[in-house]
Order: sequence, then C-alpha cells, then structure tokens
Amino acid sequence: MTRSNNIRILCCLAFSGFFATALPARETPVFPLFMDYIGKGNTGVASAKDSRAIFYNPALILMNKETTLGLDITYGNSKTVNQLYGEGMDYVTGITDRIEAKILAIDPFSSANITENALGYFTVNGPLSLSLKLNNWQFSLFHYTLIKFYLSVNVDYSPPVFTDNTDVGVLGIDDLGFNVGFAFPLPIQFVGSKWEYFYWGFSAKFFQRVKGIKNFTDIQSLIDTDPALIMSDISPARAVGVTTDMGFYYTFQNFGMGLSFYNVLSTPLTYYPVEFPVIWKSSSDTEVTAYRDTLSREIAFGFSYLMPHISTVPRQFLRDWSISLEGNDLLNQDDYPELLQKIRLGTEITVADTIRVRAGLYHKSFTFGMGFTIFMVSIDSAYWQEKIGNDTATNWGMRLAIEF
Repeated sequence: MTRSNNIRILCCLAFSGFFATALPARETPVFPLFMDYIGKGNTGVASAKDSRAIFYNPALILMNKETTLGLDITYGNSKTVNQLYGEGMDYVTGITDRIEAKILAIDPFSSANITENALGYFTVNGPLSLSLKLNNWQFSLFHYTLIKFYLSVNVDYSPPVFTDNTDVGVLGIDDLGFNVGFAFPLPIQFVGSKWEYFYWGFSAKFFQRVKGIKNFTDIQSLIDTDPALIMSDISPARAVGVTTDMGFYYTFQNFGMGLSFYNVLSTPLTYYPVEFPVIWKSSSDTEVTAYRDTLSREIAFGFSYLMPHISTVPRQFLRDWSISLEGNDLLNQDDYPELLQKIRLGTEITVADTIRVRAGLYHKSFTFGMGFTIFMVSIDSAYWQEKIGNDTATNWGMRLAIEF
C-alpha cells in the first residue's frame, strides 16, 4: 500500500470519531491548546478574539463582540507520520541512532526504559467547534481527535549494551463535549482611564473521552500493517468528565495581558470498555484501571500589543500589525521540560484588508502561516515545527472558520 493511501485511510478513520487512546505519561487536555497555531499564529490567552476564545481564556469572551455564531473546522498532519509509512526503516534508523546515544549516556549499572514520542502524531478536528455567543455568554460544541505514534526502547546494562528490544504503539484519543462560559468586567482600574478594562471569565466543559491503545512487537510490524487494521483493535474505553477553566484579561488602549488557569477543578476520569462502533455506551461494568487518570492543571500567561497604524501607509495595504509573547504549558515538565519550550513569540500582519501573514517561535522552534477572509469565511494554513521532549516534529495544517 502506498504512503498516500495509508494517510488517506488515517484521515477517514480520524473523521469517523470512533477511536481514541491514552497518553503514557500525562493525560491530554480537553481540546488541547497546541492546535492554536493553525489559523492565528499569535492566538492565545491575551489575543484570541474569535469563536475559540473560550478555550484559551474565558475572560476574552467579552472581547469577541462581532461573532454570534461560529463554525470551526481544523485539520493537522505530521511529516513524521508520512515518513514512517513512506521511508519505513530508513526513517526509523535515524531515531534509534539518536536514542542509542542517549542510552549510552545513562548510568551503565542500571536498566532503563526510554519512551520517545519520536514517531509523530496525526490530528483531525471536524468540526473543531460550533459556537454561539449571547452577550457575555458563549456556548460551544466541540470534537477533537488525535492519533499519536510512540516508540519505547528497553535497555539492559551489564555491561552497557544497546539492544533492539522495542515497544511500538499507536495512541488515539477522541473528545466530544459541550463548553459553556461567561465573562464580566471587574471594577478595577490601575491608571484611571476610560480605555482601561479588566475582565474575569469562567468556563466548564462537559465531555466524553474515548481512548485506547494498539501495541506492536517491533517497528517493522507497524510499518507493514494497514492503518485500517491498526485502528480496528485498539481496546477502546470510555469516560465521562467535567473540568473547569478560569481566566483574567486586562487591556489598556492597544495593550493586552491575559492569565489562564486550566483544569482548576475536574472530575477523575474512570474508563469502562466500549464496543466499536457503539462508543457512547459502556459494554461492561468492569473498570479499565490502566486507563484511569486525571486532567493535569495548567497555567498560561501572556501579553499582546496592537501596533499603532503608520500614517504614511494606507489602511487598504496594512490594516493591523500585532505581536504577542506568552508562556504556555508552564507546569508541563514531561513534554516541555525546558523554559524556551514554554515560550511563544508571534506576530501577525493584515495586508490588503483581508490577507493575514503570521510567523513566530513555538515550543523552541518556529511557525509560519497565511490566511484570507471572504465575507464570513476565513481560510488559513500553517507550517510549524515544535520541540516536544527531545524530538522536533514538523507539521502542517489548515483551518476553515465561518463566523457571523
């Protein structure tokens, strides 16, 4: 089977929404924030003004004054997945060589198991969200699907020897839920200006999460297996949960500052088996204890600034120019252990009144994107790299948004 056919099958499976999986070290957030670079390179806790503001910082609901109804569809793909099914073992050899160097640097008198999310991931959102805004309230239906490939290497020392014992797996997760949030102004001012505003927001997500896992004895088995067969036996399990977010937003003229707390209060995720394709109903009362987990708390903090218009440049050519600096995933030491991996710096320029160009630094790498708006329809694309743990992934994605 060709690489294009494999990827096409993965797309169809992801859009079906009938599969899901667990992450080995840290439960994936509901509606993960790492999708935000698609569509707006500097969207975040201090700059989200579209229908997804409720997911970044619920206090920004009040800043989203124009949108009453929004449909958001997003697709993302990873270069590493294409390499896995296209170049096969030639691609994997480079990964194992890098892991071998890491292994040899470990204490030679110990045994180790090293897990690398080095085989890439594949994400699809469809629809990502359907939102309705009424005054200072916002309601959103959302759906999110993620497939991630991982590799772990088992190593025995005595003396130090690199072995080929590996554990290869496909992880998937599928969220379907409802998000409701509200925001209101606080009677707090720092400079006493009529252009100064301070908002507080709160949101609650009610969701169903389905996840599962498929393991292989070696990498070659994964490469030789039809993706459709991979996802047919993932041992899916289902949990129902609630989680809450809280945020603050301060703005003065063209300056904005945001602070978000994610999963402030959340219910534990207890999973029970389901049968494909009836994933909305548990097929057994026996809990899958290996899947039991909780959503990790997270903090994000950031600034944004809308540059003053340059009087010598017509607005038809250069309408807006904004920059943002944020710290995200501040408590996540598993995926982003380095400080630079937590920092995002982005800029976005609107030219010809409808065309957006954006670029920035993201998770110790870079992102670049372009988009345009026709009437109520916005189409954006992005190309980005990000460093997760010790691995740098190359990805691309597209977003379609209709807001009116």
